[in-house]
Amino acid sequence: MDAAKLKKFAQYARRNLIEQVSNKLDLVLSQESAERRKHPQAVKKLEEQIQAHGEEQVIEKVAYIWFNRFCALRFMDVNRYTRIGVVSPAEGQFQPEILAEAKMGHIDEGMVDELARQR
Repeated sequence: MDAAKLKKFAQYARRNLIEQVSNKLDLVLSQESAERRKHPQAVKKLEEQIQAHGEEQVIEKVAYIWFNRFCALRFMDVNRYTRIGVVSPAEGQFQPEILAEAKMGHIDEGMVDELARQR
């Protein structure tokens, strides 16, 4: 295993996630955001967290959580704990296998009702 490649990827992923979380935070905290109208209590709690810990710390924490989630999903895909690749592409593909399957209309009938599948 090439640890240098893994380290480089982890650093890139961290920076990328921090940037994306920061952009989303700016969008959510804007005065006329849809999130403020739909989930005012959640936005208020988010603002309280920012007041208590600082914006950078909140962004770091969220990015760290998402990085761990993606790593766990990738681990599960590689070890075939999932029936279909959630974040991993199928052989010769570039998009996650689950997304490709959904685009082809292969949706688990037990998970989604008929009306949602038709949409």
